[in-house]
Amino acid sequence: MGWIAKWYIYSCKRLLKKPLFLLLLISLPLGMRAFRGAEKESGGSIAIALYTGGDAFNEQVADALGKDAQSFSFYRCGSEEELWNDVASGRAECGYCFPEGLKERLDAGDYKRAIRAVTSPSTVASGIASESVYAGLFSVYGRELLRQYAVSGQAFAGARELFLAERIWEELEPLYDKNLKNGSTFAFAYETVAGAAVEEAQALASFPVRGMGAVFILVMGLGAAVTAGEDGGRGLYLAMTEARKTACQLMQIGAAVSFAALSVLVSLAVSGSFPRPCGPGSLFQECAALALYGASAAVFSWGLLAAVKRPQAIAGLIPFFILGSLAVCPVFADLSRFIPVIKIIRWGFLPWYYLRL
Repeated sequence: MGWIAKWYIYSCKRLLKKPLFLLLLISLPLGMRAFRGAEKESGGSIAIALYTGGDAFNEQVADALGKDAQSFSFYRCGSEEELWNDVASGRAECGYCFPEGLKERLDAGDYKRAIRAVTSPSTVASGIASESVYAGLFSVYGRELLRQYAVSGQAFAGARELFLAERIWEELEPLYDKNLKNGSTFAFAYETVAGAAVEEAQALASFPVRGMGAVFILVMGLGAAVTAGEDGGRGLYLAMTEARKTACQLMQIGAAVSFAALSVLVSLAVSGSFPRPCGPGSLFQECAALALYGASAAVFSWGLLAAVKRPQAIAGLIPFFILGSLAVCPVFADLSRFIPVIKIIRWGFLPWYYLRL
């Protein structure tokens, strides 16, 4: 076993003498750090413009949106023209114009096209933004409806004979606030075009350090497999038995994967995503997941080399694995919630297994 360890050490030394390899190793932590800094600078939210026209009810809705916003940053415009200019210039992802007398229109049942959405050809988040706007609208309007029902609803007729209507509302308002956001007051149900139910309202998106790291490790393993194949073509393994050749190629690929895994750990640290030392989701568990995934990536890369045998063909497949992993694995977002067939396709891409750990 000593010669296997020596081959691994020699492979590591060989990689450290390659400036391009070192540049690739540091590119991931630097990129994740820069991405994290840009996210903090922008606040991690999407700007949405609102024009309320000075209407008191519209102002309440705007206040509710500004208070509860997470992914979006809602701000008011002084005029419709300012809103249009902000959307056209890209300062706002999209905008919403609230008409005067919106509450009266809702009371009368005239709610179709009551709020105008202003978008540009580059707008991509208008659908999700519209859901947030309408949720904010009906969180305010629902309060008004419940208050009116407390005053005149048949269910509280008996209670009004004993208590004042305002006393009833004082009891109901805290319950409304309590249940407003737990799904029992308002909820959305989604279906795909094929009629399949979507379990959650939107794709899960998060800072993609683990996802990018998973793709990075796989690519480094495939790149090492290309080098191992080229070494075989130059006759490096001619004096070895097949078993010894396999072990040396695995160590050579494993050396590249090991450095890539260390780069991912550094990326987790510099991006603020480093796990806590112990407990669920701990540093130990993350290191174990990286070790298991790294070993899998090395074996997969070697298996691809053994099957294809041509390093040029493996080099040509690297863009396929990069684009495929980014598209079907939940690196930036879980698109399988909208395209169910992705749930099947992604089983063929190794990063999916790491992201499940």
